[in-house]
Amino acid sequence: MVVICPRCGQEGYVEILRRPSERSYLYVTHIVVEDGKKRRKKHYIGPVGGYENVEMFLDLGLRSFHEIDYLEIALKAVRRIVEKAVETCSSGDPRCGEKRAEALKKLETLSQRIDDLKRKVIEIGTE
Repeated sequence: MVVICPRCGQEGYVEILRRPSERSYLYVTHIVVEDGKKRRKKHYIGPVGGYENVEMFLDLGLRSFHEIDYLEIALKAVRRIVEKAVETCSSGDPRCGEKRAEALKKLETLSQRIDDLKRKVIEIGTE
């Protein structure tokens, strides 16, 4: 099944790997070409069944690949970027400028990736 990787935002394929502990883990596998050679790059997603223990702290909606609201997860993650900068600056932390610059850089990178994805959607069916 082709999915959008929650780690990098690129398309990939879901793999479920069973470890000796008898637990199963989800990975998204990407096929990448480097130096003219194809290789597989895996991103660890989490245990099958979700991140219930982590979820109670992060509240990002990391459950499983079924019924995922990608937009809501993305918005929550973006809000976290902004909230961290706001918290640092509102507390009078001397790292305010650094945290604000980090947040702006992350938001600019996100904006560029969204533009790339919009172009990809626009190109669908025009090839």
